[in-house]
Amino acid sequence: MSMNREADSMFSSESQLWRALKEIIRGSLHESMKALCEHYLSSKDYNEIYNTLSTVEPIEQEVRKLLFTDGYGIELKEGSLFHAVRTVIRTLEDLLLNAMEGTDVSELERKGLLLYQAVPDVVLQ
Repeated sequence: MSMNREADSMFSSESQLWRALKEIIRGSLHESMKALCEHYLSSKDYNEIYNTLSTVEPIEQEVRKLLFTDGYGIELKEGSLFHAVRTVIRTLEDLLLNAMEGTDVSELERKGLLLYQAVPDVVLQ
């Protein structure tokens, strides 16, 4: 089954997409990214980062579908679902890329140079 079909059956509304994103980031992007970063630093295994990114991507696909469906009013501004999903994806991609390239992630984290440390937190209650 394709990811699109899985996503079609999983998400039928914007509120379901918000809930799915909240479950993935466990309420706070900064806290979940810090946990992923700490896991990577202790294990040197970036699979958890990759798997998390793979879980968010179908949500992004559905949000994009909603954005481009005639008559649907998802907004692009900060605080919108689209903005939240894109922020989560960008921070995951940044951490994954640094891990895969063998960059000293510990040093980047210590200096506050990882993207998740610089973007406003996405907090979902």
